[in-house]
Amino acid sequence: MDAPAPPRLLTRAGFGDATITAAPGAMASAAVSPVTRAVEILSKPKPVYTEEARGRRIEGEVLLQVLFAASGKVLVLATVRGLGYGLDENAVAAAEAIRFRPAERAGVAADSTATVHIVFQLAY
Repeated sequence: MDAPAPPRLLTRAGFGDATITAAPGAMASAAVSPVTRAVEILSKPKPVYTEEARGRRIEGEVLLQVLFAASGKVLVLATVRGLGYGLDENAVAAAEAIRFRPAERAGVAADSTATVHIVFQLAY
């Protein structure tokens, strides 16, 4: 059996520190019904640091499995990797506030899943 293909980058920008990659399962379904247009991210809010995380100097990346619905709504399906100290919840809130144009299949809006990477980095 062949190894799964690495996730495809959908968008790299926003949050000033986040990337969004296609979920591995999304690649398999794309072979059945090809996406004619990928999700287009229109705006992304910056995630908020919690005082506790800032005080403890916590830095790192929160990974979220996200559904970009054809309806224009973002649904966080799961936290793949978190940081704790309230940052996971703030990453979810930021992801849910993403504004986007849905993926399309044959000219019709379609659901699309992706892994959203939100990086928390303290500025010095």
